[in-house]
Amino acid sequence: MPRKPRIEIPENAGELLKLSASVYAQHQKLAAKSPLNALEEGPTWADAGGSVATAQELQSRIEQAEKDLKVMYGQRNQYLDVLTPLVRRSRDLLSGVHSQNLRRLGEYGFDVVEAAAGKAGPAPTAKS
Repeated sequence: MPRKPRIEIPENAGELLKLSASVYAQHQKLAAKSPLNALEEGPTWADAGGSVATAQELQSRIEQAEKDLKVMYGQRNQYLDVLTPLVRRSRDLLSGVHSQNLRRLGEYGFDVVEAAAGKAGPAPTAKS
């Protein structure tokens, strides 16, 4: 006996919205003859069908924002390619200038992290 085909529902929001639009369009086309009129629990296509277009518009705006973000990240990264080595070289130079007091690098905005004395645990107590 042949196996029943699987009917998959997309997990991707954009693809799910495309499928929703297609299902809703077919439901509207069939009108009173649509078998989807039998849905009773939860929202029905009569309740939620009109929200498909709104959700698709929001998805389009999200996709455009993601494209815009990619462009902005690329533009920002061009600056980081210059600034990152400049900040490192500045740290190195200032570390030499202020080698006796590295805390002074904090005046330039660097985080100066004091090294831990050791992780030997609490100091031993004196026994009498």
